[in-house]
Amino acid sequence: MNKISTIFSMIALAIVGLVFNACTADVDVPAPAGTKAFIGTRAEAAHPVFGLFESDFIAAKHEKAGTIAICNDYENVYVKFTTIDGWQMGLTHLFIGPKEILLDPANGYVNKNGSPKNGHFPYGEGFEPMVTEWEFALPLTDLYAMFGLNFEEEKDVDVCPIIAAHAAVAKQLDPETWQTETAWGNGQKFVKKGDWSMYIEGYCVEFPPVDPPTPPTYDLDEETAWAFDKDNPLEYGGNWAKFIQYNGEPLTVMLLAGHKDTDMTVTLTPEGDKVKMVFAGIMEIAPENDGRWVLKEDTEAIKIQGYAEPPFGTNPVPGHFTYYKGRELEVIVDAANYYGIHVDVAKLTYKK
Repeated sequence: MNKISTIFSMIALAIVGLVFNACTADVDVPAPAGTKAFIGTRAEAAHPVFGLFESDFIAAKHEKAGTIAICNDYENVYVKFTTIDGWQMGLTHLFIGPKEILLDPANGYVNKNGSPKNGHFPYGEGFEPMVTEWEFALPLTDLYAMFGLNFEEEKDVDVCPIIAAHAAVAKQLDPETWQTETAWGNGQKFVKKGDWSMYIEGYCVEFPPVDPPTPPTYDLDEETAWAFDKDNPLEYGGNWAKFIQYNGEPLTVMLLAGHKDTDMTVTLTPEGDKVKMVFAGIMEIAPENDGRWVLKEDTEAIKIQGYAEPPFGTNPVPGHFTYYKGRELEVIVDAANYYGIHVDVAKLTYKK
């Protein structure tokens, strides 16, 4: 245990550490071996927790001073340092990435004997006053690139980085005395003998399966609709079915649904030697059309028949109409003097 007689000496030591570390919350530090420094702290985690992996945070070789928690969401991997029992952090160092990058002395993170040079780790932050929590966010695009992978194209590849988490920690023993120590995330030792510094293995990036969204449910109050010209009302006569007369000029008529007026219409206009019909006020089944008239779920919801003479006294069978059967809201049909236009519609109501 190291003891410094006054709190002022402790603060001075923290300042020295900050100078030599050269990592702060506001400065990006060039990292060796092609890795990219990225400082990203959060006061509170605001992300879902996937693949959560936790390790003890060990101070003075044997005392649990807190936890190191590693997890990810769909954008970042997060490493959170948390201290307990009065321990506080004045300085953090962090490596996260492939094991071979960390342990190769050529990259500058360990010396030739394999002991860590934690002051060279690519990520970290200094604190004054000291803190009990620190969370770092590394974009998954950067992490995957360290493994030679394209995140957007190779998400299905297992990525299991190692994490070396180090901090300078302190605990106040009495009003004038502080205990200062080194702390490491508990894991595998860098070297077998001597140095007790460690790195953490066992975490892998995880993406939970995404459940398909539950489709909204709805009711359809189904009705039969017929085109009807109030200025020239015509009925087949066999039942309440209607037909209209067309004289070759633009004409807009209403659709009656279940004998009742609606805001649905069909407009007829000449199109060369054909006739174009455009339906309005009829929608497709979709949440934004709640409470409106929609076409029924039928591939032949619209049926059209043309006549040279008025079909008085007949009982129409829409399923046998030949001019058009489908669900397009704009159609072109053969010219005729009279038309029976039948539409299967429904009033749509989505359930909350």
